[in-house]
Amino acid sequence: MPNDDDQMVDLATVISDLRVQLNTALEEGKDEKIRFELGPVELEFEVAVTKVTGVDGGLRVKVLSFGAKRSRSKGTTHNMKLTLQPVDTQGKHQRISGTQETLPAG
Repeated sequence: MPNDDDQMVDLATVISDLRVQLNTALEEGKDEKIRFELGPVELEFEVAVTKVTGVDGGLRVKVLSFGAKRSRSKGTTHNMKLTLQPVDTQGKHQRISGTQETLPAG
């Protein structure tokens, strides 16, 4: 039977996976005629914050994965909202797709 940890992922994993998907969208859209300015990315989810003792102790923030039950048998959940502004290695904003400056007429 799965435990609560099987229903959650680390916050770092969520952000890392988002980064991979945004990079994929940038690459797949590089030759498209219509592009989108990449603005702030807002993430809102329910998290469980737990304190871990021992050598690797500290606070752990786990995001409830999709389909997880809204209640937990132990611990407390919190709502968390993050706003990220994606930039490239030079700190510049990115566009998802090609270099066309205006939308095609039509």
